[in-house]
Parts: sequence; structure tokens; C-alpha cells
Amino acid sequence: MQKVTRRKFVQTSAVAAGGTYAASKFLFGPLETMAVADELAQAGPVEDFIATTCWIGKQDCGMIARRIDGRVIKFEGNPTNPRNVGTLCPKGHAQIVSLYDPNRVKWPLIRTNAKGESGEVRRATWDEAIQLVASTVNEVRERNPKLVLWQKGRSKAKKFYDDAFVKSIGSNKLGHGAYCSDAGYRALEYTIGTHAVLHPDFRFCNYMLSWGWNITNAGGNKTCWITWPRHMVKARERGMKIAHIDPRLRSAGPFADTWLPIRPGTDLALALALCHELIALGHLDVPYLTRYTNGAFLVKGDGTVAKITVGEGDEATDVGLVWDEDTGTAMPLDEARSPVLEGEFQVDGDAVKTSFSLFREHVAANTPEWAADITGLTAAQIREMASDFGENAMIGSTLVVDGVEVPYRPVGIMAYHMAQQELGFQTARAMTMVSMLVGAVGAAGGQLSDYDWKIYKNYAKFEKFTVEDPPYDYLLNNSKYFPINTGLPGMVARVMNDPDRYGVEELPEVAILHMVNPLASFASQPEFIESYKKFKFVAVISPWLSETADYFADVVLPAATIEKFEGPIDASDQYSTATTLRVPPMEPLFESKGEIDIYLDLCEAMGTLYGEGGYLEWVNKGLGLVGDNESFAIPTDTKPEVRDIFGIGPSPRGSTLHSSRIRSMESSTRGRASRQRCTAM
Repeated sequence: MQKVTRRKFVQTSAVAAGGTYAASKFLFGPLETMAVADELAQAGPVEDFIATTCWIGKQDCGMIARRIDGRVIKFEGNPTNPRNVGTLCPKGHAQIVSLYDPNRVKWPLIRTNAKGESGEVRRATWDEAIQLVASTVNEVRERNPKLVLWQKGRSKAKKFYDDAFVKSIGSNKLGHGAYCSDAGYRALEYTIGTHAVLHPDFRFCNYMLSWGWNITNAGGNKTCWITWPRHMVKARERGMKIAHIDPRLRSAGPFADTWLPIRPGTDLALALALCHELIALGHLDVPYLTRYTNGAFLVKGDGTVAKITVGEGDEATDVGLVWDEDTGTAMPLDEARSPVLEGEFQVDGDAVKTSFSLFREHVAANTPEWAADITGLTAAQIREMASDFGENAMIGSTLVVDGVEVPYRPVGIMAYHMAQQELGFQTARAMTMVSMLVGAVGAAGGQLSDYDWKIYKNYAKFEKFTVEDPPYDYLLNNSKYFPINTGLPGMVARVMNDPDRYGVEELPEVAILHMVNPLASFASQPEFIESYKKFKFVAVISPWLSETADYFADVVLPAATIEKFEGPIDASDQYSTATTLRVPPMEPLFESKGEIDIYLDLCEAMGTLYGEGGYLEWVNKGLGLVGDNESFAIPTDTKPEVRDIFGIGPSPRGSTLHSSRIRSMESSTRGRASRQRCTAM
């Protein structure tokens, strides 16, 4: 029997069991033409190719780096990566400019002048810079680790950065919040439990609402502007109709059947009107709403669900009640033979209504005429859209997928960046209700969200959140301002500038900025400038001297661009699951380092690298190298080389990596036959 090493375990642990090596042709076939020892011995230039993953974009496309004498000269798409199948967007091709950018930070920098003005810096050694950051952070951590703020723009290896580093030092963390799509993420987590926003099942969808989606020139839910347009074009060739909801026609012209030029920021009104009209037209999947949502749950006058306690002791749990028509009594849904979707009843002397009845009442006033005045669309357009959506849903139909008969509701919504508005959270929820009413959520051809139906941790967390009295922490968690908190940097800036207004007593003293430039990237620059003046110390990890680093960084640690290890990275296109790695196509330029190397150095200097609760232990947990898999774990008493973490040994020529040492991608096709059972009205 072949011995399984930690190297092989890590390289394949993130892939679904039973997968096949669909990438083996790429990894072990043609690309075995990579440089080998006898080629390296030849005189003259040596051309070779390195398999890696795009660094610059959101989508993490598979790439092949063409090299001459160990230096990258071109990036091309990897034809075996299911996400981009050999294509590459202009940004992907152009990231070679970032790699060789002469303006990169070439070595660690330490500020020598006052903050708040353009920086004067001196060159430092890595050891000096790391020790300065570590000692400053530790001084604050000893008093309160939450006064250290780790902030990211977009991290490319969450298990190593957002999780392991933050948890090992005990700091708070902050992302970009609702400046991107976070409001949509929170909405779907709260409503159906998925960690994503909305997209249709393009394989079988016949009618799609393209809601604020710049069809061919921007990203959609989860992935960027290569995967979704490819699926969309195939669906159009099959006959899928598209209604494009957007103030601007943009690139949808050749693809959309209907353009609905809605007024900016009025999407919630349109979604509510569509719900109103679907109910009025009777386009309702009653069995689905009754059995697979909380539509039949009985709600008391105070807005809480009528419940009973089932079980005893530690196993006791509160279960919502429905009205069973056969017995004329309230009981748990799983026990009811004939639960009722609509109606008003009496339970223990309390008047109760079903959740769906309350929802019908809620949208009763949201007529197409009402929405027309707000959205700028006509009532006739809204009615036609609702009718088309409901009729194309084919409520009650089924389809055989991979030999399994499943519900078939070929309508869906693509929505992502439209959540970036003041009412984005409730807007995304209302849009989800549109698909839910016709039973399209999780159905073949219908409304999908993430690439699988794994229920995200916030689904249960949001069920139990509480609104507390001040004082609050500076992220305003559990506050009356944001009980469901997405961590908006602009609000943190406002809190820092006026803590008394928000009932905050302690402010962060140290900021570690990971690939983020708040002064240039976020709205209301004056507020960010004032807030950053209040940090006692700022460390920046970035390949460039950003505006924020220029004005406020005490230390800049030069990160590599693509020339580093990162992963594991999801490479799914929704219909195939795959995992890949970012492999450095050459050694880091200048004195830059990959972020994992930087965090290993920082944690070692801070005394948080080894042992229980240390960085390496959190990495093991993130990679699943615990419990039954503990034998594959990274030793927590020795500082590893990053290439060893990913199971890639030294190469014969320093920067030359051999595909035979890597199994960075494993794929398996899977049908979308399951239905989500945790939806909520």
C-alpha cells in the first residue's frame, strides 16, 4: 500500500471525496515538458512553463506562466481549470506589469517623519522591521488584544491570514464591508443560510432577471467576468430569456430580451412589487412554501414564533409550531400531516397568524403602481415581469438530473454588486423572496446562491443575536446601530472620530493593514484621514507604497505579488468542484516576501507561532489537519518553510517547480439535485 504523507493529504484535503483527477492531464501530462535536469544543462536560453493561479483578480483563474531562464515573460489561461478553461481576462494578462513594476516596495521601510504627511522613510532589514512591529503589537496585546486591528482589502489565503493570524494574536479584524457585496452576503446568510448572494442554475434556467449585473464586463456572484458570461452564453444558445434590470443598458444589449431602466437605489420597491404580483397572480409553490420554509409557522402578536420545548435537559430545544388542518391543533411541522400555509388561529389563548399570511399583508400595498412611482418603470412593465417569472417557473414540474427526479423551477436572479446600496440587506432578502414564492430556491434551473448548500455559521448566529446597551466595542457588534454587523470601515472611522456619539470607550491603537488602501479605496476620505491620525502605530503589508502607507505607515513590509504560495483556492465553476494552489512562478523579486512568510516571521517574533493556540495550530485547524487527520499536521514546535506546508520540495534550479511534485487541483462533476430546506420567509 502506498504511504500517504501529510504533503499529499494537504494537497487533496479540500476536494470532495470520490473526486477524479480531472486535472491530471494538465498536471502530469503535457506540462511534464517543464525544465528537467538535462534541459537545464543545455547552453542558451531555457524555456519552461509553470502552472499557477491568477493573483490580481477576484476569480483566481488557472494560469500557465511562460518563462525564459527562470523569469516570467507571459501569462496564459490554464485550459484544464474549470473556472476559466484556458481563457484569461485583460487584468490577468496584464499582471506581469505588477510583477515587474519598478515602483514596488523593494525592501522593508521605516518612517522617519511625522505621520499625516507624505512619508520620509529609510531602508530597514527584515529583522529590524519585524521586531519593531512585533514589540509594538505585543505591548498593546498585553493590555487588550482587541485594541489591535487587522484590516484586509482582499486576502487570498483566508485560512492563513484572516483566521490563523488574527486568532493567534487575538486581534479584531475588518474587511471592506458593504463597500462591496457584504450586505448581500449577510442577507442570504440570514434568510437561507448560504455564504453568497444570488445566481441562477444556468444549465436549466429559462428566464433570468439580470439585476444590476454588468453581464460581460464585470463580476457576478462569487466569481468574476469569465465564468458567468460563459455559462450565460451557453444558456442563451439554449434559449434562456433575460430581463436586464439596470439604470444603464451597458453590455447587456446583445444578450438581454428586455431592458428595465430602473432608478438607482429603488430595487427594494421593485422586489416587493414582484412579490405582491406573484401572490396576486397565484404563482405560488404551496407545497414548497409549506414544508420547506417557515411560511406555515405561527406568529404571535408580539412578532415571535409560537414554540414548544421538545426534549429534556441539554437536548431540549424550542420548535416552531404550525397549524395542522387534519387535527385542528398546533404542532411541530415534522408532526403535522396537513400543515396550513395561510390563516389565523388561536393557540393557548393567543391569536396567531401564519408567517405567509403576515408576508401577504406586508406586501399588500406594494402594488405595481406604487412601485412605478418609485422606480421609474411602468406598472405594465412590472406586471409583465412578474407574469413572465411566474409562468416560466413551471410550478409543480420535475426534471431528471443525473438519474434523480428533482423539482424543476427554471427561473432565477443574478445579483451581487447591486447589494451595495443603503438598503442592500433588505433588498437582497426581498429579491430572494421572489424566487422563494415560486419554489425556485435550490431547484433545478432555479435560484442558487453558493456552489453547494452548506449552511454558513451566521445562519444560527443571527437567530440568537441580541441588541445590547452601550458601551460597545469600536466595531459596534451587538449594538443598536448594527445588530447584524458587516464590519464597515467607514463606520469604524466615524466611531474613532466621535466615540462618545456611539457609546464606545476604547479605540484601536495599532492597525495592521493587509493589502488595503483605505484612503484611496473607500468613501469619505477626510473621515479616514482623521481616524488614522488616532492610531499610535500602523504597519502595512503591501507590494506598493499606497496613499495610506505614504501618510500613515510606521513600517511597510514588502509583500510579493504572484511570486508566492497561497491556497488552497477554490476553482469551482458551480458544476465542477476543484481546488488549486497559487505556486510562485519565480522567486520573490527584490527583498519582498509572501504574506505567509511574513506572518510566520511576525508570529515567531511575537511569541505566538508555536504550541497551543499558536499560529501553526490554527493553520492546522484551518486545513483540517486535526482529529482523525492529526497525523498529517504541521509540527507546531518548528518553524516550517512555506513550500513544505504545501508539500512542494526544493527544485533543482531554485525557482523551477516540477508538476510531478504537485497535485494542486482535483475535480469531480456533480449534479445539482438537492434542494435547500432551510429557507425563511
